Amino acid sequence: MVKIDSGGLSLTDGHVQHELKQAALRCTQINRINPSSRSALAWHYVLLLEQTLRDWLASGKSASNLLAFAKLREP
Repeated sequence: MVKIDSGGLSLTDGHVQHELKQAALRCTQINRINPSSRSALAWHYVLLLEQTLRDWLASGKSASNLLAFAKLREP
């Protein structure tokens, strides 16, 4: 799951923190489903600022590398 925000996002905002926790929980729940029922793919959550995406791609790096770098990891 990927969410791209055009700006004004604050990772310290309570709403954003709640959304991050809920997204991580949802990915965990999905990943517990039998792999054959979910195309054997692992789900992760990524929250990006639009400018971060633009800068990353402008530097010639791949979107897949950005997603791997930015995915939310459980503590």
